[in-house]
Amino acid sequence: MRKEIIQAAYEEFSEKGYSASLSDIVEVLGLKKQSLYNYFDSKEELFVKMIELKIKAHYNEQLLYLDSCKKLPKIEQLEKIFMFYIASFENPQKLKFWKRLLVIENTTLLKRTKEAIKINEAPFSKRLREILLEILEERPDLKKHHNSIIISYGSLIYGLLDGYLLYDDEENFEQYIKDVWNFFYQGLQSYLKSDITAKLEEGK
Repeated sequence: MRKEIIQAAYEEFSEKGYSASLSDIVEVLGLKKQSLYNYFDSKEELFVKMIELKIKAHYNEQLLYLDSCKKLPKIEQLEKIFMFYIASFENPQKLKFWKRLLVIENTTLLKRTKEAIKINEAPFSKRLREILLEILEERPDLKKHHNSIIISYGSLIYGLLDGYLLYDDEENFEQYIKDVWNFFYQGLQSYLKSDITAKLEEGK
């Protein structure tokens, strides 16, 4: 029953954010509101547990996929995890859930959410950095720019997640995702093949 309550809280939060009430949650389960307190002391405790579990599950899934790609060339690993990360949000409910996380009205819950994301994202980001640094081995002078490249990589992902909300019903959206990756890949190749370090320095 505890798992069912957490799942119901997830579904309600995805649709309504923190304004989802305990009454909404127990109604889905066919329970009386008072019975929910046998498992959680408050709405805040329920939502904290639910959010932390969903965040942890998400990043564990990404890490497992990274492990499955570790024998591939590094640049191919970057592409594979990019596509996998985007595809993991094809479920509209999951996408709505993640979009609501950083606009939670409850200050304490928002703080706990940000902490959970940072903690669970850290191993995933560390692996991405390691992959990128290996790609940049041939251009040691560009290693100092790896943070900017990682941020660009992440920005592409988060931008495409917004795209899912707006354009996922368009026939060419999958091609749009591939095109975005190709633009990033070509830009990365420019870093590796062109002597642009001086230009980067000039732009600071």
